[in-house]
Amino acid sequence: MTGPNEPNNGTGPPPPVRSAQTLGYLCDLIHELKHLADRSGQRTLSAILAAALVEARIQNDDNSH
Repeated sequence: MTGPNEPNNGTGPPPPVRSAQTLGYLCDLIHELKHLADRSGQRTLSAILAAALVEARIQNDDNSH
C-alpha cells in the first residue's frame, strides 16, 4: 500500500540521493548502533559495527575527493 508521500507513488526506484550525504548519515547511524551495542555488552556486534563504521568512513572519504 502506498501513501501520498512515497516517491513515484511507490513505483520505481526512489529519487537519487547524493552519495556523500547518504554515507555521512550511515556513519552517524552505525556509530549510534555501535554505542548501543557497547552499552548493552554485545561485544561481537560492537566489533562488527566498528568494522562497518571504518568502511563507511573510508567510502565517505573516497567519495568526497
